[in-house]
Amino acid sequence: MQRIVVATDRSETAGRAVAWAADLAARTDAELVLLQVVADEAASDPFALRAEAERVAGPRGRARVHVDPDPSHGIVTAAEEERADVLVVGKRRHGRPQGVSARQRPKPRLAQCALHRRDRQHDGRRGLVVAARGARG
Repeated sequence: MQRIVVATDRSETAGRAVAWAADLAARTDAELVLLQVVADEAASDPFALRAEAERVAGPRGRARVHVDPDPSHGIVTAAEEERADVLVVGKRRHGRPQGVSARQRPKPRLAQCALHRRDRQHDGRRGLVVAARGARG
């Protein structure tokens, strides 16, 4: 694993996704790309995003702002352009934060393959459940 892309809208749920992705990047020595998709470039703050990338991933962290009126499309497009090995996004259900989803290549899509749930226990650490799936897209 060389590159992890994590989508963020700077919300609480996205913050958990960023933390989860940063931990995965540290454990695998992968580059971490914090991705923010905005409808209008004027709505972004690339300096704050860059500072967050450096804070959570150190020299392995990098920021990217992608302009696309459809956030889902923008996330997948940017992940493909970055040649991401793993795509991580925060998950909401009916407006409530639900956890973190990740998808490995070859075809990044918004699909659940790994979940970070605050209400589960794993390896003595609260909040991490990982389900690996070898499905080809």
